[in-house]
Amino acid sequence: MKSLIRSYTAVLTLTLSLAAGVSAGVAPARRAAEAPLLTPAVRKAMEKVQAEGIREHVRQLADDRLQGRDTGSPGADLAADYIAAQFKQLRLKPGGDEGSYFQKVPFVRSRMDFEASHLVLHTPGDETTLQLGKDLLVNGPVRTEASLRAPLVFAGYGITAPEFKHDDYAGLDVKGKLVVLLSGEPVSKNPGIFDGEKDTKHAGGGSKILLARSKGAVGVITLLTEDQAGRFPWALVRNGQTTQTVTLAGASRPGFPALVARKEGAERLLAGAPVGWEALNQQVRDGEVKPFALRAEGALTLRMERTPFTSPNVAGLLPGSDAELRKQVVIYTAHYDHVGTRGGEGDTIFNGAWDNASGTAEVLEIARAYAALKPAPKRSVLFLLVTGEEKGLLGSRYYTQHPLIPIEETAANINLDMTDIFGIPKEFVPQGAERSSLRQSCEAVAREMGMKIGKDPTPELNVFVRSDQFSFVEVGVPSLFLRWASEYEDVDAAAARESAKQKLASIYHKVTDNYDPSWSWEGMRRHAQVGFLIGLHVANGPTLPTWNAGDEFNKPRRSRPSDQ
Repeated sequence: MKSLIRSYTAVLTLTLSLAAGVSAGVAPARRAAEAPLLTPAVRKAMEKVQAEGIREHVRQLADDRLQGRDTGSPGADLAADYIAAQFKQLRLKPGGDEGSYFQKVPFVRSRMDFEASHLVLHTPGDETTLQLGKDLLVNGPVRTEASLRAPLVFAGYGITAPEFKHDDYAGLDVKGKLVVLLSGEPVSKNPGIFDGEKDTKHAGGGSKILLARSKGAVGVITLLTEDQAGRFPWALVRNGQTTQTVTLAGASRPGFPALVARKEGAERLLAGAPVGWEALNQQVRDGEVKPFALRAEGALTLRMERTPFTSPNVAGLLPGSDAELRKQVVIYTAHYDHVGTRGGEGDTIFNGAWDNASGTAEVLEIARAYAALKPAPKRSVLFLLVTGEEKGLLGSRYYTQHPLIPIEETAANINLDMTDIFGIPKEFVPQGAERSSLRQSCEAVAREMGMKIGKDPTPELNVFVRSDQFSFVEVGVPSLFLRWASEYEDVDAAAARESAKQKLASIYHKVTDNYDPSWSWEGMRRHAQVGFLIGLHVANGPTLPTWNAGDEFNKPRRSRPSDQ
């Protein structure tokens, strides 16, 4: 493969000429009322973002000695120490606990205890036990403890759909009861009845659980119909529930239990009921399912094995230069954790060079540029390298519960995750900026850099809700995710798209995601410089960014309560 790396001198010259607006294809002239972004001081600071610096950070963070940086592992702690040392070298103010760079995040490792978890069905003169792992499994990713006894009631599909004149809860009192439901939705080939053969939103288990809970139920047990069983690979899901999960401490408290039963468990659960399992499946095929009471009471016990531990977010703060605006903050994020190791022979380490040593490295070089900028921007800037992203955005979620500067004073979040390794970009993709006035900052940077704003390279993956910026979106902070591009100076667009597709297939969350000297380090440098300038435009702006009116994420900035 031909190297994508150009000499530092050549790219620096090109970058500055583009910044000065002398290259072909530069966007229209800057609005007269807008002050220039690329002042001599800013250009000098931007030069501090170094391709070799990014390369070295990635090489260090993706080294085998860090053992894949799994959340809470010794290797992740080594990564956190490395990041803190970089912040100290840049003389950033510690933003963590007790004057340190570390914000300790409390986690719990949990595993379902199959032996101690069961549902005992009590009927007059008899009882039978359904065992977790054999007859029942937890339905969905949320696992909870429970200890309750309640009557059981069969509520059909557990759907209320006025648009289809269907309500399984009509005349049915489920308050204080365990609700037994069928998976899926009524079978139909008529588009006027639940969209025919296409599933509607009502078929989803999550919406059914929320509805049952809103009706006063104390838990849900879903029965897999014969037609639906093929969509739920029992052995695979069971194996997944024997592995440990990681949650924030306090997030695994007793809650609303939701279970799923396969054929064997369903047969025993419906034993003695007005309609048995085989008859119920025939009703499903005939479209004649009706709710009915069950004779049994259920005594449900769910237990988990728990191990508490901590893993740090690493935070370095650059105080702003304006006496009032310094109370507000622009936050850069990237997650430094990855998924650790696996058993077996050969390469067992998920080094996570692209995901996400690359984003971490760019944030460190962006911090270097800010540290060199004189004067500092008006607003403060926080560099937040977070833990636990691979466990469900948990480190960034914890920060929104325990912010260094109040969420109400947080101007914006700029997140970097799996950055631009393919070439020197002619465009940048600030995903999510189109939802808020951050778009204006991005347009200003594009004008100054002689670049374009590109389109999401992987719209099918819906990644705006799958990386750490979403933790800030959920608390009302306008945010963007700085993605990789599709058009490059040194790589054909079609070849770049194919390379991105190949990389996603061959290294994403695989042991092959290793430090690769052939990556475009100069491209990553340009990418980081764009991130630096977007944040700087926000940090010096006259007002806090705002969401677009009517956007689905438009809500006031507000810190997330720690019990959510």
